[in-house]
Amino acid sequence: MRIHGRYLSHVSIALTVASVLLMSTASPQRAHAVTSFSRMYNMGCTACHTTMPRLNYFGEKLLLRGNELDRMTTADLPQQHGEVTAGTRCTSCHNDGSEGEEVGAKKISPRLFLHKVSNLLSFRYKLTPLSVETNKLTEGGEKKTRVTAGKGDWVQFWVAGPITKNVTVRVEAELAEGKSVGLHNYAVAFSNLLGAKREGALNLRVGGFTHGEWLSISDQKRAFAPHFDVFELASARGSGEDAYKVAGAEPAVELYGYQGPFVYQVGVSNGKSASDVNSDLNYWGTAKLYLATQGAFAGSSVSASYSRGTDSKNSAQSTIQKDDFRRYIISGGLRRGPLDLAGAYVRGEDDNWDLATGLQNQFDGGFVQLLYTATDQLTPGFIYQRISSDDKNFEKHHLLMGVNYYLRQNIFFSTYYDHDLRSTSPAHPDRQHAFVVQFRGMF
Repeated sequence: MRIHGRYLSHVSIALTVASVLLMSTASPQRAHAVTSFSRMYNMGCTACHTTMPRLNYFGEKLLLRGNELDRMTTADLPQQHGEVTAGTRCTSCHNDGSEGEEVGAKKISPRLFLHKVSNLLSFRYKLTPLSVETNKLTEGGEKKTRVTAGKGDWVQFWVAGPITKNVTVRVEAELAEGKSVGLHNYAVAFSNLLGAKREGALNLRVGGFTHGEWLSISDQKRAFAPHFDVFELASARGSGEDAYKVAGAEPAVELYGYQGPFVYQVGVSNGKSASDVNSDLNYWGTAKLYLATQGAFAGSSVSASYSRGTDSKNSAQSTIQKDDFRRYIISGGLRRGPLDLAGAYVRGEDDNWDLATGLQNQFDGGFVQLLYTATDQLTPGFIYQRISSDDKNFEKHHLLMGVNYYLRQNIFFSTYYDHDLRSTSPAHPDRQHAFVVQFRGMF
């Protein structure tokens, strides 16, 4: 099937606008979600999320505190989420005000309380009823448009939540089309290692996770399905045995903490797998500052991160090649009521980009994302992205316009059009536009 890019652009924009108008006329009943944290604490999803699954300020603070609501104070409760104060006050997360006694948890011993297994278990899914992507197929040596209907993207089963005071677990297994079941993200976090008097100053996380968790905007919790390109650009063109990318989850050990408006993180990893193929380690550090913790701009922040490591090829042979890489990240977020503006800039340096000749590569890139919570059911937004690289094959320049419509807080349709902004000259014959409708849910 052949669809001209300009035609798809006009049709997709019209369909996206039509989706907004159609969705805005519908009025389903507002309902609480049924994911693990909602079951534990009797809260709806919007207590912690703006556009699912992006966290709001309250959600970020809860994550820093090991997802233990009893460690939140009354001042932490956001005024815009009346369901939290109406359904669950922080003091009601204790059966009698004693440390560690949470609603829905069973007392095992004076110091051990465990939640019901049904409160910890959850699953989520993503389906794509329709996608139209230009230049996505090569047939007979010619680039053609791919139309896909009824695609099942993935199902994720996960366990998440506190298992006892100051100990939180998260284990996520994913079943995706064409792939075997495997761990996607997993970690055990130990909080308050310096004691309650230094609340949050030192915490430990062990498992497989992205080092970008504490940035002002994380690739792991995106409002729309496509990844942030600059977080996905891997070391050594992605061809190494130990390819690294900012958004990638790696087996790691991490120390992190928070004091007032300041958050820090330092971590170390073997690399792509725990049994790494080379003897080198990856390191990173992040500093984040909340510019406002109260008032209209609460949750606005800036962050900076640095990571370095080594990718390799032929590690078991005498012909081993290594690529030493570095990543510098600056990100920020501005929150005000229903407005959520965030973005990031990344500079990357690779000393042996082709893992052969010592070819150096540098790239610069970033993105800006704007979301607006128009109603309880409707959130439109856009994402502008651009990457410049010494290797022209990895340059990106495009604009995404989309809208999420929530049937319930935990079930939503996502419609977006992603337009390739690179020039129409012969230098870019692979320009790709995409119109996608997705259905996502969490239970």
